[in-house]
Amino acid sequence: MPLTKRALTTVLLFIIFSLSATATGSAQDQKASTGSIQGVVLDRDGKPITGATVYALPEEDMRRPVASATTDTAGKFTLNDLPAGVVYVYAYKETDGYADGFSNFFAIPNDQSLVSVKVERGHIATLTIKRTAKAAYLNFKVTDEKGQRVPASLTLTRYDQPEEPYGTATNLDGEKSMLVPAVPFRVTVDADGYETWHYGGANYADKGGLIVLKPGQTFNLAVRLRKK
Repeated sequence: MPLTKRALTTVLLFIIFSLSATATGSAQDQKASTGSIQGVVLDRDGKPITGATVYALPEEDMRRPVASATTDTAGKFTLNDLPAGVVYVYAYKETDGYADGFSNFFAIPNDQSLVSVKVERGHIATLTIKRTAKAAYLNFKVTDEKGQRVPASLTLTRYDQPEEPYGTATNLDGEKSMLVPAVPFRVTVDADGYETWHYGGANYADKGGLIVLKPGQTFNLAVRLRKK
């Protein structure tokens, strides 16, 4: 027997209510099985850093962030739905000189850009991230002896970390702009078919091969490669 209009309406309302209850229950279950972090990002003077990017990396697999957020005008942020366990939280804002460099090459003593926190299910952890040191700016322009642009591989090695070189590369036009820590470091440039180039030339292994920049300083590096 076909359903009356009133019975059909009742059935539809029941289905909608059931689906809504299921969705609500699932959201509540997810919230109960994960945790959150609330925090603030400050500069060396304790002032908020607005518009900083903050992301979370679980200790068991730090290759991919599990959550990210942007700080508000008070430097505050919230990271939700985090897995329980130890999570590392990192903050950066490159336009203000705070590098997005999750490696030892960018690490500065007393700079609290990376903070670990224990996340518990159903709880909100709090923390403060303090970026105490701004980076310097390094601009590369790599050409051959005729002035033609050459894409190249770049190796930067800190004086205090000789066993941990940092590798990157220029774009196809042989250019690269990047933030670098304000600590002494060396630069080596390689490209297929060309001789290896070292900053400082023949003295690259001595003090003459060190680049030493101040926070906020810009250094333009013109590299001219020679054919093998």
